[in-house]
Amino acid sequence: MLDNAFARLGIGPDVVSVRNPRRIYGRRTGFGQDGPLATVAGHDIDYIAMSGALSLIGRAGEKPTPPINLLGDWLRDALNPRLQ
Repeated sequence: MLDNAFARLGIGPDVVSVRNPRRIYGRRTGFGQDGPLATVAGHDIDYIAMSGALSLIGRAGEKPTPPINLLGDWLRDALNPRLQ
């Protein structure tokens, strides 16, 4: 979802914090909060293709084989800080 999607649905951080001030509201974006792709929705296949990781998957001399395990999403989750 794009950054403003939850606000448009009426469940953005301003609304949520009024209902429950102790709630932690976190966001993450596919391509960062600023820069040329900040307003573009990101998807796993985009991340691994743009990073070059997709070119490493598949057989030599053939088109890359998109993984079914959502490699980019796994890496994103592994690199995100965790709240305990």
